[in-house]
Amino acid sequence: MRFDLLRLRPRPVLAAALLSLALAATAAALQKTPARAPAEMREDRWLTGGTCSIAYYNLCSGWVWIWSGWDPGERFGIAYGPVRICSDIGSVVTDSFLHVMTGSPAGYGFTGTVSVEGNYPDPCPDDPGPYSQPFLPTMGWNHHTWYAPVYQYAVVTYTIGPAPGNPCGISTDQASALGPTGEPACGSCFPESRQTHSYRWGTEGSPICPGIPFEDDLCPVELLAAIEGYVYDPGGTISVESSSWGKVKSLFR
Repeated sequence: MRFDLLRLRPRPVLAAALLSLALAATAAALQKTPARAPAEMREDRWLTGGTCSIAYYNLCSGWVWIWSGWDPGERFGIAYGPVRICSDIGSVVTDSFLHVMTGSPAGYGFTGTVSVEGNYPDPCPDDPGPYSQPFLPTMGWNHHTWYAPVYQYAVVTYTIGPAPGNPCGISTDQASALGPTGEPACGSCFPESRQTHSYRWGTEGSPICPGIPFEDDLCPVELLAAIEGYVYDPGGTISVESSSWGKVKSLFR
């Protein structure tokens, strides 16, 4: 897989050498292709409404990147946080969404997994426990339902299936395309300093933490993805209207 930026956590004496080798070894696989964002996404209609929701992507340019060329078993996803969903006392993820521009056919070993973890203190995949289910990339919004308790970070991890040649194309926003003012979106209709939440995490056998961002020519880009959830209350689950989260969402879209 081709990576644009690599951040590993090796032994200090080997850090520079390992970084150089890793960059050279991964320089020829993952590819990104530009495409127009579908009209319903450019209009920014939200997915289901109702509960609290978090998303970090920004489609002000009207363009997306399609990432393809995935290796078998490769992991990617989103680290939501350190803002908790709706409440500082803990939360429950009920739904996750990921936009796929090109799907994978069934029956060829392209089915992987998707998991939700409530990680602390670092936003990297660890052990999803019971919160994992099959993931076959399907064109459009891929929706999974959960009842997964999370704390400081809600890490949603997608693992590519074991067969080689998976044709799936995963969508991110596009920072280098021109925004409404005629300037690149990065630095105009969303800030250059926005925090990165979407990463590639290597494989289960060769993990990378904190992960490799999806790099545009100007700055990291975000997966078209979101989660929804509830306030966690020891006495029960209390729904919170999406409007109460609207101001927070607007900071990241």
